[in-house]
Amino acid sequence: MTQDAPAEPGFVFVPDDRGGPLTGAVAGQRIVKEDFEPPWIVVDRELATVNVVGWPGRLYRVAVVPPETERERAAMAEAAEGLRVPAAYTRAFAVDILAELPVAALFGPHGDAVVEIVDAARALTPATAARLAAALVPQARAYFGAAWDRWLADEPNAAPYRDGDHTCTLLIPGAGPIGSPIGKGFLVLSAAVRAAARERGGPTAFEIEYDEDGEADGEMLSRPWSRASHTLLHAAMALGAPHLTAEPDRAVLTAPWRAINTPDAEDDAGTGSPPPQ
Repeated sequence: MTQDAPAEPGFVFVPDDRGGPLTGAVAGQRIVKEDFEPPWIVVDRELATVNVVGWPGRLYRVAVVPPETERERAAMAEAAEGLRVPAAYTRAFAVDILAELPVAALFGPHGDAVVEIVDAARALTPATAARLAAALVPQARAYFGAAWDRWLADEPNAAPYRDGDHTCTLLIPGAGPIGSPIGKGFLVLSAAVRAAARERGGPTAFEIEYDEDGEADGEMLSRPWSRASHTLLHAAMALGAPHLTAEPDRAVLTAPWRAINTPDAEDDAGTGSPPPQ
């Protein structure tokens, strides 16, 4: 039967710890859902918008298989209901796996460094979190915020955000097409730390956060996990977007990361001063 439209290309991230039709998929394979019910296969049109829920996982370049029958067309139309136009993603019942891509592609040209940090975050233990927290350099938060400011200077819609405090920022989706210097890397990294804290941190890893009216407003990481999270975010900025920081600043931003990765770095990490240049 003649297809109504050409196959639409896109990208899908598949977490390792979740089942689904794309689990274990390989290039050249056609994946077809058994039914037309949600959850659908969510296909992002651009790498920058891929929603990374869960870590680790696999990244695929796919093509949405166009519907061929009236039933398929009706199901596709129903699945598309409620999507904004234009939407960053589409919903599908069948896709062709064109290629498996390195997950580092999600985080920009230096994505390999970001992946290494995210992997370390997901594997954090209380002892490693404490080492990172102890090595946090006080001025690193300011350097992290300054790197955000430099990135915003070149973004097309950044004017409303340029005077803000970005020392704890993870994403600014309104500033430009990718939302941060490393795509959704900061969000993924933060989620990885929280997952490790929940799995290994015990009952004291989180504390209740209250709003200005004294009402419970979710939970936040407690120390040392919160400080460890900051150190890894700083390292991801320095190594994932090195063009945004000068070498002395990068030394400060990566000091805790080096403290857990190089045996000779523990003595000078966390002293508040960058290593000699």
